[in-house]
Amino acid sequence: MGKFSFAHWLVLREDTKQQNVELQVARFLEDILDKATALKKRDMQAGIKQTYTAYVKQVWPPEFIREPDFLLPNIFPPDIAGQRVQFKLKPAHNAADTIHDNGVFEGFVINMLPFNYAKSIEDVDNYLEALKSTMHHEAEHIYNVGGEYDHNDYEGDDKYKMAMQYMNNPGELKAHARQMAYLYARHFPGEPFDLAKTQSIIDKPIFTNTMRNYFGNLAKPDIWQKNIERFGYKHANPHDQIMSLVPQYMPQYQG
Repeated sequence: MGKFSFAHWLVLREDTKQQNVELQVARFLEDILDKATALKKRDMQAGIKQTYTAYVKQVWPPEFIREPDFLLPNIFPPDIAGQRVQFKLKPAHNAADTIHDNGVFEGFVINMLPFNYAKSIEDVDNYLEALKSTMHHEAEHIYNVGGEYDHNDYEGDDKYKMAMQYMNNPGELKAHARQMAYLYARHFPGEPFDLAKTQSIIDKPIFTNTMRNYFGNLAKPDIWQKNIERFGYKHANPHDQIMSLVPQYMPQYQG
């Protein structure tokens, strides 16, 4: 595993004219994670311990490293290029977060803590897959700011109402739609989006409870009707909203 080839990414200058720039950012980070994690797994098998940041440093374009941060390279538009990507040990459930200041994109924070807890190569692979799908989600938030929700901050009906508010946020709907398009294409390459097939895989560990609510629980009309009666919701069912969004992202992942 050698140094990251920055020349490979120069071709994206032309690609971004035809492809969504959020997709290109996600693919860049996915490639970095693949290469850095391969180095980590090699060292695990040899009994060598290093920080994940040490692996990232070996594969990130060297001219865009500003320790302790890594900068998104100038293959991306000016509002994205130069923004920081930070790799941190965060005792939180989020695999990654998109940082904004007054709605303006300022980079990403990627959580490495689960890699520290990994006891096997399988554990590493499982978190890597979850993290890569999360980066497609977070890349959508570059221009579509999402909501904030931590279920530990609420109890009872408040917990449920805040979760629904989070799921109804336009930025979250788009980010989860992009993430599902990515995951669906990996499980069913070349196939059109289908709810029944989606429901056949959403119990896999790579999917979050939010995903299961979007595509499972809220797909049941009686569940949504109970929500309306209990809380007086006036907005559309988040399930219906996200089902109209996912097919819009599928062409980016099925090409």
